[in-house]
Amino acid sequence: MRDMNPIKSTFAEQGVEFLAVNIFEEAEAAKTYIDGSGLDYDWLRAGDATVETLGIKGVPLLIVVDADGRVAWISGLFTPFRQGRDVQRVLERLTGQS
Repeated sequence: MRDMNPIKSTFAEQGVEFLAVNIFEEAEAAKTYIDGSGLDYDWLRAGDATVETLGIKGVPLLIVVDADGRVAWISGLFTPFRQGRDVQRVLERLTGQS
């Protein structure tokens, strides 16, 4: 997921934000992992209701939500992140940046 750090930087001026969602570990264990992982974005601990609302069936999973709050793209479950190229293309389309 550190592959997302450069993409976050690239799209920061367009108001793109990244959020990691932890659905398994307890908050303290997740915080320890994330603090040492090099992730450069915020995270939250999601409860069962959030997992159900987002339709999360497994991880890793990327969900892109557009400026209107609509889901614009969801990675295939366990789809390789390919150094973030797929999500970068989606963000380029949504922001008009190329």
